[in-house]
Amino acid sequence: MPKQKEHIDRCADILRIRHEKARWSNLLISAPIGNTLLERRILYFLTLLIKRKFTERGRGVPENWKELYFYLNEADLAQIGGIKNINYTYSVLCEIGKKFFPFHYHDKSGNKILGRMHWIDYFEFDKESRLYKMRVSPEIMPFIIDVNESFTTFDVGVALALKSKYTQKMYEFCCQHSGDFQYADKESSSLDYNYKKRV
Repeated sequence: MPKQKEHIDRCADILRIRHEKARWSNLLISAPIGNTLLERRILYFLTLLIKRKFTERGRGVPENWKELYFYLNEADLAQIGGIKNINYTYSVLCEIGKKFFPFHYHDKSGNKILGRMHWIDYFEFDKESRLYKMRVSPEIMPFIIDVNESFTTFDVGVALALKSKYTQKMYEFCCQHSGDFQYADKESSSLDYNYKKRV
């Protein structure tokens, strides 16, 4: 492929991601910072792939583990970590599989359940095709697929552009707590009127 066309294709991909929305359960948002900047970027990018494969096609949580495989190429790694950092992004991608992600929730009886899970439970690199193959843990899927309550929607392009794991977390919190809120002062309350504003 000529370099100019490759550059145009890459720019089109970045523009497509720039304002694409993703949704995470608030359990993921409220978890402590356990990832590096680049690891979090990979998780954002992976969330986008999952959204395109399952949510947009209305397929729900997949039962078949074969459906959970995703393939990345070097252009994808460059998009996540930068064109000069492909090897480093690859090494970070390998490390994600080793990390447990803490989570907690309350069951139907109100008991608090604590646990740990992986985002990625299988990873391989094909030297011939230059493809990075990974399998997403099925346990993580309910936290990012068809989440209908206690969720946060964020812009993946903005999240990928942030340059610190702390600004990433701050952005997630800002998205979690932004929205339409009603508030009232004493005078308006006496008149049964509440103001509404976008925060």
